[in-house]
Amino acid sequence: MIKDKIYKAVERRLYTYENLRRAVIDARAEMDGRKGVMEGGGGHAFVSDPTAAQAIKHFTPLREVLISDGRGNIEEVYKPEKWLYLIGSVYQQMEPDKRAVIKARYWDKKPTVNISINYPAGQRTVYTWCNEFVQELSLLALNEGLVRIKKNPGD
Repeated sequence: MIKDKIYKAVERRLYTYENLRRAVIDARAEMDGRKGVMEGGGGHAFVSDPTAAQAIKHFTPLREVLISDGRGNIEEVYKPEKWLYLIGSVYQQMEPDKRAVIKARYWDKKPTVNISINYPAGQRTVYTWCNEFVQELSLLALNEGLVRIKKNPGD
């Protein structure tokens, strides 16, 4: 069973998925707007190539972005593009019924009771599908270093 803190961290990432996606798009657009400063030094091997520098900026993963959780809290998300990739890849591999339930629960933020009425799944099934989704994402996030298990048993 996944530790409660990891499970909650992954669920928080799911609830803030759209904010995270927009923050990544905005950060990339902001990088496009910055001109002039070349990375690197002025040594003998330094070649000024703005096109190459721009390409490298686009290829380099973002280190972090700031997002709001919708309740006035600002949070730093490290490796945001990796989060988006993991969530998207697991979501796309699911059956259409499960995808509809996950979308309603985490991105549309509908209560479980409403989901069980409007989708082909009972309330217990909704909980099970959501739990399986978060469990799988938790394991992948642990594997990718997006979340960590603390060594202190008291945490």
